[in-house]
Amino acid sequence: MTERQQGFLQMAEASIRAAEHLLEQGDYPGFVVSRSYYAMFYGVSALLEGIGQRFSSHGQAIGAFGREFIKTEKLPTRLHAALKEAFDLRSSGDYDPSGDVTVEDARESIANAHDFINTVRTYLNSL
Repeated sequence: MTERQQGFLQMAEASIRAAEHLLEQGDYPGFVVSRSYYAMFYGVSALLEGIGQRFSSHGQAIGAFGREFIKTEKLPTRLHAALKEAFDLRSSGDYDPSGDVTVEDARESIANAHDFINTVRTYLNSL
C-alpha cells in the first residue's frame, strides 16, 4: 500500500471518529451521515489511487469504483450499495434543511462506514 493510500485510509478513520463523536453529542444526524459518506469516499479514493485513477467528481469516482471493483467481483456488492445510500443521505443531510435523515440512518451509516473501510483495508493489505 502506498503512502497516499494509507493517508486516505487515515482520513477515512478520522471521519468515522468524527461521525461517532457527532452522534454521541446528539448533533444533527445529517452531519453524521456526511462524515460517514466521506469515510467511504476516502476508501474509494485509496482504491482508485492504487490503479492510477483520480476523478474530479464524486459521481465519476463512484462509477469507477463500481466498474473496477464491484463488477469485477474484487469487492462485495454490499459496499457499492452502502456507498450509494450514503451518497444519497449525505446529499439530503448537507443540502436539504428539512432533510429526513434520522438518528437510525446516522447509526447505520457509521456501521456501513466501518464495514466499508475494514473491507477496503483488508483488500489493500492482501495485494
